[in-house]
Amino acid sequence: MSHARLPGTPRPLGASWDGHGVNFALFSAHADKVELCLFDAANGAELERVVLEASGDVWHVYLPNCGPGTVYGYRVYGPYDPEKGHRFNPHKLLLDPYARQLSGKLTWDDSVYGFDVDDDQQDLSFSDTDSARFVPRSVVVDETFDWGSDPRPRVPWACTVIYEAHVRGFTMLNAAIAEEQRGSFAGLASDSAISYLQSLGITTLELQPVQAFVDDHFLVRKNLVNYWGYNSIGYFAVESRYLSGADRNEFKAMCGACTRPASRSFSTSSTTIPQKATSRDRHSVSAASTTSATTGSSTRTSASTSTTAVAEIRSTSIIRGFCK
Repeated sequence: MSHARLPGTPRPLGASWDGHGVNFALFSAHADKVELCLFDAANGAELERVVLEASGDVWHVYLPNCGPGTVYGYRVYGPYDPEKGHRFNPHKLLLDPYARQLSGKLTWDDSVYGFDVDDDQQDLSFSDTDSARFVPRSVVVDETFDWGSDPRPRVPWACTVIYEAHVRGFTMLNAAIAEEQRGSFAGLASDSAISYLQSLGITTLELQPVQAFVDDHFLVRKNLVNYWGYNSIGYFAVESRYLSGADRNEFKAMCGACTRPASRSFSTSSTTIPQKATSRDRHSVSAASTTSATTGSSTRTSASTSTTAVAEIRSTSIIRGFCK
């Protein structure tokens, strides 16, 4: 299989589908050569390698008749001089840092390291084993999304009350959320979750990492997972474990649900708050109170201000800086 190709453009960075083909653009100031690797979405086999052209520090190519669902990665050639900060190694398949979706998971095989883990020089050595079978790949997406009439929240700073939450932790034990949606963006967008936040007078929801992240090697060795998510590998791709299905737009749908005018009622009898909260559970609140909230910055609202906030601030906004 061989795609027709055109030079493409250096902007925008990432993989951009225009309805007819895909423009791939990757920044590298010191690379000597960049290859785009295309993979079979069904079996993971590598199908083709395409050499990119350079415009300044950006490498690019346009592939007509290529579209959403295309699975790809990069191999980048250049100097290997760790003491000068250069670790180019074309034996390692790289993610597109601007990828909007990832496919597959990281497996902690020795080949994922750029150096030979058994060499006496450790990270000053060079590994020539191929990592492609053990790393996730990037996926081209269709970024169109119908936001409908969802308004943009314009909450004055003086009225802003921020609530920090963990997607899974906030929704996993809520019996009022459909079981298949607990622990997901869809669960956070449920009437039960949003009406509860609104009952507290919350205006702005700040989520702990929802970008694609990996489970640290030392955790995997202990059969544990990275609960908090502070090990991101794709800042523009949502973490798939927070999806209730396969649709990445579930995150955007949640954002839309959070910004619609309040039209829900909240009942304390229908919501379960985790009872084994620790000092790290900054998203947890008191089950006995629906008029005060504790955020990561220890901001509290009194009963009177909470009532005013619910009455005057009719929507909940969400901090979503990485999502277009």
